Amino acid sequence: MAYLIVETTYDSPFTDAQRSHDQERLYPCMALRDVRWVQTFESTDRRKKICLFEGPDAEALRESLRSARIPFDRVWNADWRRPNATDLERGDPVSPAAALV
Repeated sequence: MAYLIVETTYDSPFTDAQRSHDQERLYPCMALRDVRWVQTFESTDRRKKICLFEGPDAEALRESLRSARIPFDRVWNADWRRPNATDLERGDPVSPAAALV
């Protein structure tokens, strides 16, 4: 499985109701293409969102989003680099909590 990032911007702040409605439409489309949601970061003004997914490839996620009529700016493959014990031992400025993930 690949890690996939979706970037989305909104003209006006998105609402909780909009998020729920989008999830109801998107999740069945994702299931058909073996795509799974992992995590989301939302800007505090609710005009930007970055979501992390796992799936076979970026096109599978794009097809899911298009089928569900969910707007997005871009989808791209990513590597997930997390701090580890060596980073902490070197004294790198990382959160010890991040190394435990």
